[in-house]
Amino acid sequence: MADGHHENALRHMPFEAVAALSKVAWHESWKASLKRASNADWFLALVEKKAFKDADFHSKKIPRAQEAWNALLPKWLYEPRGQKDATTVSQAILDAAKAAAAHAAARRVGFSSEKKPEKAFEEAQEAWRKFEAAKGVLEEHRDVMSHSLATSTLQLLWASAWHAANSVGEVEAEAAEHAEDEEEEDLDEDEDGEDDEDEGEDDDEDEDEKFGEHYLGSSNDSIEDHVALLVAQRELFWDHSQRWQGCRFFLTSDSAKITSALEAMSKVPCFSGPFPHGLNAARLVLKESLTTAKDPLGDALRAALLKAEALGLRVMLEVQVKPGAKGEQWLKKIAEQAASMKCIAGVALPQAGCSLSELQPLLTAVRAGGLTPDRCQISLVAPQIEDESEESEDGWTPEFRALHKTDILEATQNILHLDGNIIMEGLPRIPPKEEGGPEDAQSLLDAASHAADCIQELDLASSWNLAVPSGIKFKSKDGPTDEWYKEYLQRWLGAVQCLEQGFFFEAWELPEESEEKHQNSEFAKLLESGWVDLAAEDMVIAPTGGKHTHTFIYLHGFMCDAYSYMAEPEFFYKVKKAKKKKGSKAKDHDDEEWEEYEPHPGLKIVLPTAPNRKITAEGGNEHPSWHDYLTDFDGEGEDDLPHEELEAAAARIHAILDREIAAVGAKNVFLGGASQGSAVSLYSAMTYSKGGLGGVFCAEGHLHSWVEIPPEWVATKTPISVYHGLADTTMPWGKWVEATYQRLIDAGCEVTVTLDEGVEHCDGDREQAWTRAFLANAVRPASVKVVAKKAGKKK
Repeated sequence: MADGHHENALRHMPFEAVAALSKVAWHESWKASLKRASNADWFLALVEKKAFKDADFHSKKIPRAQEAWNALLPKWLYEPRGQKDATTVSQAILDAAKAAAAHAAARRVGFSSEKKPEKAFEEAQEAWRKFEAAKGVLEEHRDVMSHSLATSTLQLLWASAWHAANSVGEVEAEAAEHAEDEEEEDLDEDEDGEDDEDEGEDDDEDEDEKFGEHYLGSSNDSIEDHVALLVAQRELFWDHSQRWQGCRFFLTSDSAKITSALEAMSKVPCFSGPFPHGLNAARLVLKESLTTAKDPLGDALRAALLKAEALGLRVMLEVQVKPGAKGEQWLKKIAEQAASMKCIAGVALPQAGCSLSELQPLLTAVRAGGLTPDRCQISLVAPQIEDESEESEDGWTPEFRALHKTDILEATQNILHLDGNIIMEGLPRIPPKEEGGPEDAQSLLDAASHAADCIQELDLASSWNLAVPSGIKFKSKDGPTDEWYKEYLQRWLGAVQCLEQGFFFEAWELPEESEEKHQNSEFAKLLESGWVDLAAEDMVIAPTGGKHTHTFIYLHGFMCDAYSYMAEPEFFYKVKKAKKKKGSKAKDHDDEEWEEYEPHPGLKIVLPTAPNRKITAEGGNEHPSWHDYLTDFDGEGEDDLPHEELEAAAARIHAILDREIAAVGAKNVFLGGASQGSAVSLYSAMTYSKGGLGGVFCAEGHLHSWVEIPPEWVATKTPISVYHGLADTTMPWGKWVEATYQRLIDAGCEVTVTLDEGVEHCDGDREQAWTRAFLANAVRPASVKVVAKKAGKKK
């Protein structure tokens, strides 16, 4: 829980205000970083006889940017509490922008010539204190600006500051390295000197700790900073509750066919947790042959748009246009005629390329036509992101770097930043066997879970299907079963659901002339086959090894869903072997050990998903949740909830327990969860009237204080394994969580507690380690457990 219940608190910022604030942050950031570099020899040599925008240039821009920001306040920030509080909040944001800029600059710029690094650290500390003070003002005014909006605002300022500081710092580091090469004779390969230098460099992580537990974290990559800046900027004004979840539709001259297909998709049954708005989006693929110069939309597209609007679908137009005057004119005409249709919320330009200079006229054409950033995203195909070759100095490809790198002599916002609502899309992919891809049915399932890993830095999966790569070995000569295909789909959905802006399936139906037309690329036919069940409330990872011997039922936390675990099945796997793997980013990883994982033979994983529901403590915002929250004490105490909703959730889990116990026996069934799911699983186990279980797993959760502990359940001696992080401020162990588990111990329950220092709430890496540790013990053969127990007694 994060946002308190303030009905009038603002949850979004108008696009115009976001643009104004972005300019303030940009100029504050570059002013601070360039000012620290201005007198350095390397900088003076760089700018010699060159025109450049110095710190004074940005200083002059700041008042104008602030004036534009302040002029907009009456239109939105006055609304919740009036002018006085709005002015206080606004000034705190401006103070935070300046403080973030000064802090990042002090930590990254000037160290090649810094004679007193301790002074720079003192300046960074002072700037951080000012930033924290501004942050505190925003926290005190949650009735004006919601916690989530304040957080996104600070993230924008923080990313902007670090982008400028790292951009300047990276050039400084290159200059220093070049100078060292030139003075190599003087250095004499002095190993002692090199050791002294290494000892003088604080590890970033260690230095971060000096700023306290609430520090937002440092960065050392200007490219990552720019990506984060664009994401934070969009978070401020765009409604992220409406993700793209739908199919691509290829327009033909048959208008009736396309409108019928749109209606069919809108009626596909979906469970509200992962699909709160059902399949809510259509990506309409335009063909220039269906349009004319006088009518750039054409009858087919116009009919489709009218139908989509009537059905409440969001539409993304996929326009096959390339850079050039002809394409710009056509694109502008399309935008002009389409702008009146409220259903249009996106335009995809898959052939536009990724050259900023060539992109700018196309983006301008869309915006000038009336599809403005506040209502319409533009989706571009991203270049390859990471460069794993040894020649790459920073791990990024030149093409991706060009989209996000800022020339420190120009220091101007590029078109992606100025536009404010451009997203990057890509194709999820399973590599073929020749490239190290899967060879059998199980490895193909695991590959599907990670099919979107290659585009995890992007926003949208533009197209995906259920095609099975050639050469995959299946146990049956008849190939994959229907049940296998159902899990294959759930794994794929888990992968693409992780992308922030959503996904589109390859096609509802492929056009007749398609050269690669097959059943696994057409969503309509997949529905007919029975492989697609978007109404499923439970995800299942089927047991391997031929026999089902154990079941682990695992409940996700608040605002999460089961698909997120289908994307990371390793939560429930065991270590296979260790090997060396070169990391994808040369600067972050040298050769490092990594582990491979494989399923526990015979173990079935059942992953129920909570329904989407309105959360009272968040002003009625909807999230996947096992129950409502009536209060938000922000970690200071246990939140209140409707007891009947917890009971209803438990009844659903009891039905799953009945089914699984009938299959493998009670002692081979385990129940657990994380955060909210942990508390629900513990309650469900305690109220299960048919006996005990093999064990209960509780990660970063608690026992509800009002729940009575049934003596008959204690008598079952069901072991309870508790895992918790000591840096968890959402559910703080020492403050109140420990006492809830002490009740179980006092009642005579078998409780084992594992506490980890420095672990915060919702630490996915630790949760994964905890689940694996729990299962490694839970599903071991009985003989192994006995030996281990005896060995323990000998100690």
